Amino acid sequence: MALKNIIGIFDIHLKDNTSVGNLLRAAKERNAVEVVEVGDVKSFIVTDDKVYLSPISSVTLKKRAYVLDTAERIEFH
Repeated sequence: MALKNIIGIFDIHLKDNTSVGNLLRAAKERNAVEVVEVGDVKSFIVTDDKVYLSPISSVTLKKRAYVLDTAERIEFH
């Protein structure tokens, strides 16, 4: 999964929202849900083709994505 393919990083509690619940159900029906690591699911990452379930909080994942995005833009000479 490349950073550019990420549509969004969300807290798992949003699954109770009707639209989000429908999105997760549809992804599951397409076999497009992947568990990143065993553990209590705290967040999910939506990409163009899959939904990834993660035991890492959405806040932590967003911080890591920001650091990676920033690092990719820095040119070292």
